[in-house]
Amino acid sequence: MTKTLAVIAIFALFAGNASPAFAQESEGAQAEKAQAKTRTLETIVVTAGRVEEKAKNVTQSVTVISRAEIEKNQQSDLGTLLRNQGMQVRAYAPGGSSSQLLIRGMRTSLMGDDSQGTILILVNGRRAGTDNVSMIPLVNVDRVEVLRGPAAVQYGSSAIGGVVNIITRRGDKLHAAAEAGLSSWGGVRTLGELSGSGYGFDASGGISWVTQNDSYRTGRGNDLHTYHNTDMNYNLAQNLNLGYTFLEEHRIGVNYQSVKQDNVGSPGDINGLTPDDRMDRQNYSVDFTYEGGYKDAGLTWMGRYFTGEYKYDIRQSYLDYFGGYPVSARAKDKNEYRGAQGQLTFSNKFLSLTGGVDWLKSDRSQFNRTVGPFTSTSLHNDNIIQTDLGLFALAKLTLFDNLLIISGGLRHDVYESEYEGSSKHYYRTTPSVGLAVNPLDWLTLRSNYAESFSVPHTLAVTGYSDAYSTYLGNKNLKPEKAKSWDIGAEIHHQSLHLGLSYFMTNYKDKIISETISSWPSVVSQYVNLPGISKFRGIELDASYDVGELFDLPFAVKPYVNLTHLFKYDDPDGEKVMFVSATNMTYGINFNHPDWGLDVDLRFNYMGRQKITETKWPSPTNGQPKYFGGDTTADLYVSKVIHKWDDYGTLSVKGEIRNIFDHDYAAIDYYPMPGRSFYIGLRYDY
Repeated sequence: MTKTLAVIAIFALFAGNASPAFAQESEGAQAEKAQAKTRTLETIVVTAGRVEEKAKNVTQSVTVISRAEIEKNQQSDLGTLLRNQGMQVRAYAPGGSSSQLLIRGMRTSLMGDDSQGTILILVNGRRAGTDNVSMIPLVNVDRVEVLRGPAAVQYGSSAIGGVVNIITRRGDKLHAAAEAGLSSWGGVRTLGELSGSGYGFDASGGISWVTQNDSYRTGRGNDLHTYHNTDMNYNLAQNLNLGYTFLEEHRIGVNYQSVKQDNVGSPGDINGLTPDDRMDRQNYSVDFTYEGGYKDAGLTWMGRYFTGEYKYDIRQSYLDYFGGYPVSARAKDKNEYRGAQGQLTFSNKFLSLTGGVDWLKSDRSQFNRTVGPFTSTSLHNDNIIQTDLGLFALAKLTLFDNLLIISGGLRHDVYESEYEGSSKHYYRTTPSVGLAVNPLDWLTLRSNYAESFSVPHTLAVTGYSDAYSTYLGNKNLKPEKAKSWDIGAEIHHQSLHLGLSYFMTNYKDKIISETISSWPSVVSQYVNLPGISKFRGIELDASYDVGELFDLPFAVKPYVNLTHLFKYDDPDGEKVMFVSATNMTYGINFNHPDWGLDVDLRFNYMGRQKITETKWPSPTNGQPKYFGGDTTADLYVSKVIHKWDDYGTLSVKGEIRNIFDHDYAAIDYYPMPGRSFYIGLRYDY
């Protein structure tokens, strides 16, 4: 019955639109199109150069996900949003465990420790404290900038494959929004946002609350039917951005961000379901910033101090494999981090120079306990400390009235890892150089070369144990290193947007754990993988507004976002594990401003990936196999049902995800939900 009501409600959104399809375009629609075109041509980004600049002057490939795109689908976390932009996201289950993001074959870490990953997640330009993209909220977010390719010169370790920067919203004109709705399997979504400014003060904040009371059903064809223990108590996300501007050019600000996931089910794979395993996770941070400048001299500066904590608590119950007796286990991990940033920029019509310093310290502690009828173990790892001090200089030269832009940068980092009285230092210097050419108003050509690195995480240097395995440390580990080149073009011409890039990365000294003993317990050793892994591929971002081409009063815009790897080979010439050769999002968007109607039909394709068989006994005798190659379809609909001249708008929103009830998974043996529905109301002022 719930499904039937949801379908009726979504299709009812189309009712009442009997006005002629080719009526004269309203002044409001014309103004909206003109503003959208201006925003496209003059998009401002900050991630590539750590200062505001026009996207067309950036020498690297940058994708900007707008606030409108984020609000359209009200995705609860960063991972789901990026999957809808054609990127590979490996998720165990929505809201459960960790989600890994892959860009150009590189990935975030498995358990959220960003010192172990090769993609960096930022909030307002500083490290987010975790790279678990399911723990990055999207409430009160202005935009998300995705810098594809290396960014070690700007941000230091881990930025080999790319950087994702979440820019939170600042208060401007008075704005309020509220949304509430129901979804399949007892789900509830709520959202509230409020922002404004006056008398030098600005404030913007938001809160979202999501719950799922029942375990979800898998797609058609999966014998599991209901994937038990995939419910959660709640996911609560909050953001508050406050500021005060004085003397016109100076602002002091405070930004608070938090996400808490309470009593989330952790079901295990379908071959060994764990119906009682649960977890709690939390990530919060507070920033204090001062931004100032002296515009007459072309000077701007910024100072920031931030502190935060990322932690999780996993509770497990299972039967011992050999004896069949009950065992309970608990694992806790907490990373307390704090840091500071300072930078000074000089700019004029031809030259921009930015220099500064980054400091970051993380203090990590772990706890593991396993209790059974015959054995009991308790393991602690405390005060695992890693510190980074980085100095950077970035330069950009603009010539011939914005025709030619040359960029370059240099950074030096000093890292220290500490554990139980021992320490290890690493020193890295990284360069970059880039070129952008704007021969026509609608055409930009780009090329960039950069080096990047990821220092060994402290646990790999010192070693550690958990309830199941022992990992031997290696104080002779070298930092992972990469050299990357890319070249591309971007076109914004009338109804057409097209971006195309070719990239290649040589990646060496990858840190892996090799099993050296499997009985009576698993013992592994951290080592650098000898040789070079090679990644070659293209990225495509294209859309075409047929409505604008024919001067229609509405937009009909087919689009595609694609990443394809021609080569992703390890040093032995074998395909790198868990990397999809092709990831693609494509679809069509219909938007009629006069009707207040927006419809988005979106398809997501996750290509085949080489994986390790995890089922035991293995049907492939322990050999690697290929998995994936699935396409799913989603439908998003929003319809304004009432508009007040002075009091905002009321809209109804509907979603059908996985329309064809496809049985698919992002990680083998962890099936994703089947067809699901959402229906809700949204108010905007």
